[in-house]
Amino acid sequence: MSKEIKVYPEIAKQGVSEMRSLLNTMELSFDKEVKGKNVLDMTDKINEINKELHTVLELFEQTFLQNLQAAEEAIDKMKETDAVIARDLSLRERSVQYKSNIDLNR
Repeated sequence: MSKEIKVYPEIAKQGVSEMRSLLNTMELSFDKEVKGKNVLDMTDKINEINKELHTVLELFEQTFLQNLQAAEEAIDKMKETDAVIARDLSLRERSVQYKSNIDLNR
């Protein structure tokens, strides 16, 4: 069993992009007030609940977009780290080969 974690940045970014598109298509708007000539206490309560729901939806959208941004940044960081590790491993392999060639020539 491999202990290596494989991340495919292109697929991960595609997923983030799809989530962003889905968020843009979500219907997050609604009437903030129940309109009419009704003066019932229930109308005031519904209006209050609608305002609170609107606030929650705005916070959800903001947080979701921040999470998508963080995911994109994490993907970019993993790509950078992977490139650095690959370069370091390549340099170590060359160093070992170089030392081996020196030892053989002695």
